[in-house]
Amino acid sequence: MLVMIVFDKVSFTYGENLILKEISLKISPGELVAIVGPNGSGKSTLVKHINGLLLPTDGEVTIDGLNTKTKEHLWEIRSRVGIVFQNPENNLVASTVEEDVAFGPENLGYPPEKIVASVKKALQAVGMEQFSKRPIQMLSGGQKQKVALAGALALGSKYLILDEATSMLDPQGQQELLSVILKLNKEKLLSVIMVTHNIEEAALASRIIGISEGRIAFDGTPREIFSNSDLLEEIESELPEVTKLGYRLESRGLNLKNPVLSEDELVKRLCCSI
Repeated sequence: MLVMIVFDKVSFTYGENLILKEISLKISPGELVAIVGPNGSGKSTLVKHINGLLLPTDGEVTIDGLNTKTKEHLWEIRSRVGIVFQNPENNLVASTVEEDVAFGPENLGYPPEKIVASVKKALQAVGMEQFSKRPIQMLSGGQKQKVALAGALALGSKYLILDEATSMLDPQGQQELLSVILKLNKEKLLSVIMVTHNIEEAALASRIIGISEGRIAFDGTPREIFSNSDLLEEIESELPEVTKLGYRLESRGLNLKNPVLSEDELVKRLCCSI
């Protein structure tokens, strides 16, 4: 069985509007992919095809060889692909943390002992085990998003979609959620697809896909993309501030081997250049 996410010439029409236009791409297990682009470019529409929330008008989407257009495959696909939406309130369905994380496994008919073990393991993975009995309404926005992550993990999801999941969080909540995501990607080899407007977040990914007017504008590593700022102009974005600073310092004679992707990397290169 083919183990990856595959879009094969996918187009999607909503009403009379063509939202996606012959999208072809592959996302392999363990990748951390950022999807960027302006409002209305088709980013959220694209990722909703991954777990069958939307189906292609033309073309096909397959998850580990399972076609989203085959109704018999949808439950299996949705157990493999978890999704966390922008608004924390829209991700949760139960009154307490452990009840919410258990909701998915219960609906899939897991035996009670497996549900208990899955919930405990998932909450530990996101650092929320001490909140298992806590009412949902008493959690911060960042904590709610971690519970949503735990709900996906409890189902055994191999692929995780974050549809602007940090955009409604304060800076601390954003940082905490991203730390959990990076840990899950590195240690659990969980594939992560992040839809984001934040180019600094995108810089954390191993791969950035730019969407413009329903088409793929570019697809490459952060270093490849940030080496050509014209690519970002196509999606109405700019280089991260730390990357801009690296280029300014280089223009003043420092050899930093740009582009710089993070503050830590900038510090290391400055130390080496002195």
